[in-house]
Amino acid sequence: MLSLSKFDVSITLLVVILSSLIVGQSINLGWGLPLGTTLTCFIAALGFGVAIYQSYATRKHNRLLVKPHLIFNSQFNSTTLDGHYTYTLKVKNVGLGPSIIDRYLITLGDAIELDGHTVFERFVTLVNEHFQTKGLAHCVAGFLHYEHALEKGEEKILLEVSFPKSDISFIKGREKAKLFTNLINAKIQYRCHYGQKFEVSKKFT
Repeated sequence: MLSLSKFDVSITLLVVILSSLIVGQSINLGWGLPLGTTLTCFIAALGFGVAIYQSYATRKHNRLLVKPHLIFNSQFNSTTLDGHYTYTLKVKNVGLGPSIIDRYLITLGDAIELDGHTVFERFVTLVNEHFQTKGLAHCVAGFLHYEHALEKGEEKILLEVSFPKSDISFIKGREKAKLFTNLINAKIQYRCHYGQKFEVSKKFT
């Protein structure tokens, strides 16, 4: 079934009204326009409607060509750092255009919202508590600031921890990392080049 947008309906009504006005004025109100002139005006009205629609369709198409799409990517491996298991949380732009960050919200283990200065300190504290690494873990904490842009295909590390294997099997290490992700809540509010707004959020369970 054909579905028309509000814009499609508006353009159709505009062309119909203009065409009806031209024909009505010519026939009923004594304009006395020749048939050729009436047809010319009618065609001009149609052309006007088509031009407006093409402009709208082009703009809509251009928006699709630059539409970003951010996703969270969570990984666990034993190869990043020798003798360690590594958990990494990344954000990646898998869309067609750059994403411009409006706001990045992250909490770790509680409801306190962190910023670019406090996220690393809180992350290290939480890692030592959860993995009981006694300061031997390697930690990385990134942050997405206002107006930061992620280009098409670009990814950025948000959180990464490498903790000693210490005779822990890969399965047990992965389970530890999985439980750790329950403490992470993140949300990203972003927009495209045209100002259209998007949001991605994830509670890791």
